[in-house]
Amino acid sequence: MQVVNQSSIAVVKPLKMQKAKPTINSTLVSRNVTVCGHRTSVRLEPDMWRGLIEICNREKTNQHKVCSMIAEAKPEATSLTAAIRVFIMSYFRAAATEDGHNRAGHGHGMLGNTIENITRAPVASPTAINGTMARVTSTMPYIIGASIKSPPVNR
Repeated sequence: MQVVNQSSIAVVKPLKMQKAKPTINSTLVSRNVTVCGHRTSVRLEPDMWRGLIEICNREKTNQHKVCSMIAEAKPEATSLTAAIRVFIMSYFRAAATEDGHNRAGHGHGMLGNTIENITRAPVASPTAINGTMARVTSTMPYIIGASIKSPPVNR
């Protein structure tokens, strides 16, 4: 309230109410991560956090080390959050097999059903592949950034 003194009479006027700004409900979860010795916050979807934790458990490491590896491998112009998302997708994509796709019912024109099942299902646990972490991080400069490039072929 605002008090206005008009001669000897005090008049109380209500303050104008500001319109409330609409609240944006975000599905992103913010967590603190230490990347290369510096604490920073990272905002990811809950499924991305679950994927990152699953990777850490599988590789017997922690999210700080994985995020540091990603930060060191990503192009300078790419955000850490985007690089983490691409890493998680690339990690699980490298572990995917044709047999696994067939068991999941992929490739039969049933993508709508697959999306519904994925949104309701717990995080899958793909078969471990030795060296996946090293292969995925070694291709990071090629899969993250302004343009997607093919990694060099080792022959």
